[in-house]
Amino acid sequence: MDPPPLHIVFLPFMAQGHMIPITDMARLFARRGVKSTIITTPLNASLFSGKIRRDAQLGLPIETHIIEFPCAEAGLPDCENVNAIKSPELTIPFFKSMAVFQRPVEDLLRQWRPDCIVADVFFTWATETADRLCIPMLFFNGTGAFAVSLLHALKLHEACSGEEWRLERRRGVTRGAPTASGCCAGAGVLCSAGWSRRGRRFGNGGAIDRVLCWLGSTREEPKRRHLPQNR
Repeated sequence: MDPPPLHIVFLPFMAQGHMIPITDMARLFARRGVKSTIITTPLNASLFSGKIRRDAQLGLPIETHIIEFPCAEAGLPDCENVNAIKSPELTIPFFKSMAVFQRPVEDLLRQWRPDCIVADVFFTWATETADRLCIPMLFFNGTGAFAVSLLHALKLHEACSGEEWRLERRRGVTRGAPTASGCCAGAGVLCSAGWSRRGRRFGNGGAIDRVLCWLGSTREEPKRRHLPQNR
């Protein structure tokens, strides 16, 4: 009898720059036969439910589990996504409100007993939950590898004395996470076939091949070196 497939639970932060790569990552895992469950709120689920439904219809083990976000009780009316924040004063309360997900997510994890959790770095309580339930966990950090390298350099050398709060915030975010381990994931966007389909993934349209066009425009032909002729 074959063992049950691995089960990984994905917990994306409620911003498209975080949801898109985590959703693509979940789809890539599902294509490898790993059961992938994405936990999110009703509004955010509607942004990518179409492609998850198509993958499931193809027989891939992927699903979305919806939990409610009491945004009104948190003082964030109709704010289930960063894009819905209308006032800068609501930004910090929005980030702090991520704590309300700990109990419902923990109840689900206790029921499912997944093999691994992939939680966005802004869910700082995920480390505590994973330790309590003895479930392996990976933090997802959507920041580019170069920027992360700079942050580590600042932390190691304390070169930025005027911004201690940034360093302290970084310690708070990564507290409990192994600091010596990590990997850079490749372009999960490639799991969507065709540029037009990739541009429609979250309903925003637009040409998303700008990066490739920019890379092509900056490529220069190597200059030929003319060696002096012997006389």
